[in-house]
Amino acid sequence: MQQARILILFLLSTFILNAQTEIKVMSYNVLNYEAGANRINDFKTILSHYTPDLLLLQELKSNAGLQEIVGGINEVSTDVYQSAQFVSQQSSPQSQNKLQQSIIYNTSVFELDWQSHLATNVRDINYYRLFIKDETLSTIGDTTFVYVFVTHMKSSTGTSNEQLRLEAAQFTRTFINNMVPPNSHVIVAGDFNIYNNSEPAYQNLVQTGVDNPLIDPFASYGNWSGSSFAHKEILTQSTRSSALSDGAGGGVDDRFDFILNSQELMSGQPKLQYVAGSMKSLGNNGTCYNQNITDCSSGNPVPFNVLTAMYYLSDHIPVVMSLNSSITLSTEEISLDDQISMYPNPTSSEATIQLGNNGNYQIDIIDLNGRLIQFNQIKNAATFQINGLNRGTYFVKVTDENGSSATKKLIVQ
Repeated sequence: MQQARILILFLLSTFILNAQTEIKVMSYNVLNYEAGANRINDFKTILSHYTPDLLLLQELKSNAGLQEIVGGINEVSTDVYQSAQFVSQQSSPQSQNKLQQSIIYNTSVFELDWQSHLATNVRDINYYRLFIKDETLSTIGDTTFVYVFVTHMKSSTGTSNEQLRLEAAQFTRTFINNMVPPNSHVIVAGDFNIYNNSEPAYQNLVQTGVDNPLIDPFASYGNWSGSSFAHKEILTQSTRSSALSDGAGGGVDDRFDFILNSQELMSGQPKLQYVAGSMKSLGNNGTCYNQNITDCSSGNPVPFNVLTAMYYLSDHIPVVMSLNSSITLSTEEISLDDQISMYPNPTSSEATIQLGNNGNYQIDIIDLNGRLIQFNQIKNAATFQINGLNRGTYFVKVTDENGSSATKKLIVQ
């Protein structure tokens, strides 16, 4: 009888483990990324090796670059990915080098519920509230939200730059304290440009005694600054010992890129939890200190062609981690309507239609009287620009190659 009970418990535990859904996360500074610069093939090589369900991006120069990455990840994945709406940098309007953060998410796993930004003296802190597409959501209504903050703090050493990083950390911490419910699933990620664990910005972010305290999974490793640091595999910049046409050189010797998780994510709650040991600086096995990331190739589970793609794509190494969830994802087929977003809307000049995947589409623009204003055949594309419309309200009808169609309303002011 005792052996039978042990067997039942073992089978039950196996079933529970097998029911877990793995959700992959990647945070990546993609170095002044813009479309058409022949970098998407390197990115697709990286994304083919590690395909995240949630991609947190820094150093985007334009929406066109963001949509190029959306198209790239949709090419290498069988799932459908979308981005948040791209909003140009609002902070520091006098800056001549405006950069922005954004996210791309797997629509089979997440739905974007809300997005906004916090203005700082340097760059925006972008804020997103997503929820997991739980198959019981329509009947039980117990929504599992994930609150995501993506930031790119001020670079360089010096007291004034440390102060600007501290201000960005304080903006983030204050918003979480005031606007995010206690015991929430919170992720704060990005290029923090923090040099060591004693810097005030870092200490502010990982402070205790607050709602939703943030935890650094690598905190126990100590101060990562200096050649004597034992865990060089967590360092994230630079992928190059000598600078290329853009970005920093110097080899892998700094930890600037982070993913911090709230206590709720780290505490092992079954709905959504950090997978212990899953956080990595992708491709850095600790053997290429002050060298190129390609010098980390010996015994590396990340293939050499992926390391090479990382070398050319950016001077930063992506940080990745996994979350486990006991939630059963909805298996409802994603409709064409769910795969289309259009922004800005209303618009004063032009709008972008983001489609669910690269493919062949017919796009009809129809006025309120039912007259066809524009007819477009789009081949092997995931985005389409609308411009040249007079003021008014229009219907944009999208038809895919299978004959399915969806219609969105567009307002031109």
